[in-house]
Parts: sequence; structure tokens; C-alpha cells
Amino acid sequence: MKLRYLIAICIAFSGLYTATAFAQSDAIKSAREEVITSIEKLNALDSVTLKPEERAELELSLKRVALGKILTLSTLETSELRDKFIAIEVPEGDFSDLQILIADELKASIAVFAAQEKKTVAAKSITEIQTIATEIKTWRETKYNPEIRKTIDFMLVFQNGAVLKTAEDRLLKIEVNLEKTNATKSKFAESLLEEAREKILEAKDLHDNALQLLLAHLPKKAVTATTIEIEIPVIEEDVSTTTEDGTVVELPEPEIEKPILTIRELVESSIRNIKDAYKNFIALSEFLK
Repeated sequence: MKLRYLIAICIAFSGLYTATAFAQSDAIKSAREEVITSIEKLNALDSVTLKPEERAELELSLKRVALGKILTLSTLETSELRDKFIAIEVPEGDFSDLQILIADELKASIAVFAAQEKKTVAAKSITEIQTIATEIKTWRETKYNPEIRKTIDFMLVFQNGAVLKTAEDRLLKIEVNLEKTNATKSKFAESLLEEAREKILEAKDLHDNALQLLLAHLPKKAVTATTIEIEIPVIEEDVSTTTEDGTVVELPEPEIEKPILTIRELVESSIRNIKDAYKNFIALSEFLK
């Protein structure tokens, strides 16, 4: 049945970003179980022997319930995500403006789910249910899922900012402790410290890039791309060749590859650098004992 496929799509998108990134409440877990149960009942209909009119009536009821459960789950997920999102403290200005914009988009999405749920309850035929399910699928793919990605990206960037600030404070304390104990004279300690500094600086640079990319979501900051290009140095190779008569021919230099990094990839790279810095922090702490 077509609706089963559409419901499966809805479930796949439901919580695709929220469930993997943030802990969810018991209410959402319970709602997800209700969705699974409703679909199991719908699937079991194939094995039940009924008169055509009885089957049609039961199928309509089961599909109405299943789609209603999907919409209830989606509403809960979006509401919880919005609550967590607006709780993030951001500086006044562009980022607070963006936070308000995204929060309003999430609120509008919650209203869409509520409206579709009312339509589902009032549906009088399987065709109506099919139409509603198709509308939801299309809306999720074109509108809702991009909004959720943007929301999660925003949250990840500012969470990473807090982690980075803690790492910077830790680096400062270690530098002070090393100065007090004259440990900076140790080549081993200085090497670890310098490497940690470089990792933190790299993490900050990646974080700053993610912040700037995030601002592309503001209407007045809109750009044609939502990714940032980072140049990766190419190892120099011999770019010449010699012909049979001994003539040296210069070959064209290879182009520098410019991989595209998303906000999430920038954040992940920043976190990796912070983790590497902490390995050095631990080693320096052991050295100071």
C-alpha cells in the first residue's frame, strides 16, 4: 500500500537530526513506540480475512490512526527541539536575530503538524489520507528538513563554542603553571604546549568559519552557497618531463583541490582539534606532577 511507504518516509525523517544529536524525553520515546505499534497493526491487516466493506473501513481507521501518531510524534519532537534551541544564550546582534528567525520557523512547523493532524482526524476516505500523507512527505523534504538541519547546525556551533572556550581557559591555566614551575625550559613540555596551542588555534579558526557560514541563513547575509571552501596544499611534484631528444617540457601545474565543508563538518573538525589538544593537556599535567 502506498501509504505505508509514505509513513515509512515520515518516520525516517522524524527525529533524523534531533534523535541523533540530542537526548529526548520519555514522551517522545513513548510517542515513537505508539507509531511503531500503529504501523504493525496496519501491516497485520493483510493477514486478516474480512468482507471488502469491513476491510475498507478498518483500513481507513488504521491509516488514520497511524498518520495521526506520526504527526503527534513530529509535533512533540519539534516542540522539544524548539525549547532547547531558544534556551541557547547567544550574543545580541546577527546571531540573536537568526535565533529568533529559526525559532519562528519551528513554531510555524508545529502549526503545520497541528493543522495536518486535524485534517487526518476529519478524513473520510483512504484517498484523503493518501493525499495528506503525500503533502506531508513533500513539505518535509522541501521545507521542514532543511529547517531542522539549520536548527541543529546552529545548536552544534554554539555548543562547540562553549567547549572551545573551556579548552582555551584550560590552555591558559597550563601556561601559567608551566611558567611558575619553570617547566617551559623543558623541550618536551614546550613541544607539547606549542602543539596544543596550534590545535586550539586551528579549532578556533574552524569554529569562526562555521559562525560565518551560519550567518548565511540570515536574509540580509544570504549568499549563493551555504558551504565554505578550504584550500588544501598540494604536495609539490616535478612538473616537467623530458622528450626523446632531451628537450625539457614544462607540464601544467596541478590545480589545488578545494573540498567543500559544511557547517557540521567544520564543527566536527574543530572538535577533533580540541580533543587532540586535550591529549597534550593530560600529558602536560602528568609532566607537572
